[in-house]
Amino acid sequence: MSNAKTVTEERWVSIGDAAELTGVNPVTLRAWQRRFGLVTPKRTAKGHRLYGREHLAQIEEILYWLNQGVAISKIKPLLADKELAIADSQALKVTASEQADLWQQHINQLNQQVINFNSQGLNDGLKQLSSLYPFSILLNKLYWPWLRGVDSILEQRLDGAVIESWLVDELAFFIAPKRRFDKQGTPKSPIKPALLVALERTDKWSPLLLSAELSSYGVEHQLIRLTDIKLLYLLVHRLNIRQLFIAPHVQSSAADIRQYQALLQQLSQSAPQDNQSLAEATELQVVNVHFVGIHANTVNQQLGRQHDSVAELLRSAGAIEADDHRGGNNV
Repeated sequence: MSNAKTVTEERWVSIGDAAELTGVNPVTLRAWQRRFGLVTPKRTAKGHRLYGREHLAQIEEILYWLNQGVAISKIKPLLADKELAIADSQALKVTASEQADLWQQHINQLNQQVINFNSQGLNDGLKQLSSLYPFSILLNKLYWPWLRGVDSILEQRLDGAVIESWLVDELAFFIAPKRRFDKQGTPKSPIKPALLVALERTDKWSPLLLSAELSSYGVEHQLIRLTDIKLLYLLVHRLNIRQLFIAPHVQSSAADIRQYQALLQQLSQSAPQDNQSLAEATELQVVNVHFVGIHANTVNQQLGRQHDSVAELLRSAGAIEADDHRGGNNV
């Protein structure tokens, strides 16, 4: 670790600090301990959890197995004899196959809730999975496979458009509270204020998953959908935004690229403070603009900018550690 929060033999850290160091949120750490007997910390006289070096190392081991495709419920025996488990590659392949089946079961259960317009069932299912797995695991093994599969299912249904609209609203409702960090022990990012903008012709799922990813890193932000990119300049300075994340159109035309270029040029100039005219503004307000998401690679190339994932952008800004596992790598 590069910051002062590296744990030494004499130092114990709170659940919030453990979450910040490992990228596993406090809710998940508590669920691992309560349901599977994983990572049992020591307690203070008042019952607060404290984590030492061995606990943090165990969390890293758990993340290793999760990324190998092992179900959280099957990890505890592997921690007891990791060398044997790694050596038994055939057993690991079987476990991974079983885990793929398990994720499909989760997807099937979510689909059933969607088809039945079951808000409570959908929310409960997503909430339970979010408490057991880091966001990076959910993004790659649940959210994208599920939502892409939902698109195919709904295309074949007469009521598909209605279900789709309902699901977008339900996911937005589920994700929105995660943008606010009022729960004790939840690590916050120094990056703020931030704004995530979904342009009119972007796809319906990317902005929601980008918002969830930013939230997983503790980035407080607002998510808005915008039909006219020309309004962004005014909006950014009105809200005093310093970090602007843009989910571009699914296919950006030459005219769109010119609008992006104009926006970048505008935001590189001085902007008015509150109660000031543009002419009176003397202080340069730096706004960092990031085109992100699955449709941003081509946009960044055409703008002559490097395309980075959300995680890479936050690492370069010093908001997260180099080995932080919270977010995904494909958006």
